Parts: sequence; structure tokens; C-alpha cells
Amino acid sequence: MMQFSKKTQTTKTLIIDANFLTRKGFKALFEAMPDYEVTREAEELLQVHYLLKTKQPYLIVVHLNTPNSIDIIRTIKQNNAQHQIIVFANEVEDHEFNQLLAMNIDGLLMKDGKENELVECLRKLQQGKTFLSRTCQKNSTATHNKPTNELHSLNRLEVKILQMIAEKKTTNEIASVLFKSPKTIENRRYQMCRKLNLNGHNSLLIYALEHKQTLVAMY
Repeated sequence: MMQFSKKTQTTKTLIIDANFLTRKGFKALFEAMPDYEVTREAEELLQVHYLLKTKQPYLIVVHLNTPNSIDIIRTIKQNNAQHQIIVFANEVEDHEFNQLLAMNIDGLLMKDGKENELVECLRKLQQGKTFLSRTCQKNSTATHNKPTNELHSLNRLEVKILQMIAEKKTTNEIASVLFKSPKTIENRRYQMCRKLNLNGHNSLLIYALEHKQTLVAMY
């Protein structure tokens, strides 16, 4: 995993955005922080291919509105898995959200997110964690501060399932590991949402990511 900068170094940053003003706005934000240096900018897929010829790992910010943004992220991951990717979006459809998580992005920021979310996101990345904007939870009752003691309402099998959800495994993958049918896993997921008082698309996944460190230590 990419190591962030120390006092004597800066994290090389690449900004990918088709909109000139948004791109320059992100550049100004990063250049205001001493540990980051925007050394590359791109606005389309062809430029990304050229810029990523270097093997040096980058922190990469991709605007989801950029044409072929999903293909760009996929290309980056295939080129060098050490790159860390933050996606910025005005809004995210459910299928896009699932695609992004499947590609193991490191951070997701929303246009209407809170002012300090970029700093919070970078701090999470430094700790090797995934950051999802709280705005992603607008259709869910999952919250950042849900008490972890709710996890103890789950049985051993449900905790194991939740651990694998935090690892971004699909229902079919979880079923294969646990020698259960996909329908059984889906039923368990439904029961877990009821126990944890979660509603809305992706609420269980968001909850699992938020409590990943606690889950690792269980059982």
C-alpha cells in the first residue's frame, strides 16, 4: 500500500477532471497542504495512460463526472495497485456505488459533503482505511457513530458474514467460503439489518466498513 509522505517528502498527487475550474480548485486545496504536491493533471483517459507510465505510486483524485471515469479508475488499478484513489462525485447512483467499491477505491467524497471531509479522508487513507462521505448514507439510517455494542447482538456466523462484507466480498463469494447457499446469505443479511436497525441501499456495507477494525478483533 502506498506510504504517505513524511516531513521531508510530499505525496505526489494526480487530479483527473474534465472540468478546468474544478480541477484547479482541487489543485489549490492540495497545494495548501504541505504534505501534498500536485504534479500531474489530466482530463481524459488517453492522458491518464501517458501520465501513469511511471511506476511511482500516486494519490489520485478522479471526478466521477469525467467521461469514462469508471474505465479510468479500472485502468489505474490495473496499471499499479499501489495507487490510492479518491473519487469525487456530485451524486452517485446505486450501481455506480457498487462498481466503485468493487474496484477497491480508497475514498469517496461528495459535492455536498462537509467542509473538513477532505482532511478526514486523507487521514483515513494514512491509516490504511477506506473513507466514505457521510452524504453516501443519506438514504440509510447507518451513521458514523453507531455504537459498536450493537455488534454483540450478532451471532458468530453473522459476524463472520459482516467481516467478509467489510472485505467487499459479494454474496456469492461469502456463500462459497461458508458453504452456504446465496439465498441463505441474503436472508442472514436481512436479519442483520433488522438487528442493527439499518435501512436503505448499501447500509450494511457502509456499517461494515465503518466498524472494520472492531470486526477484525471479534472471534
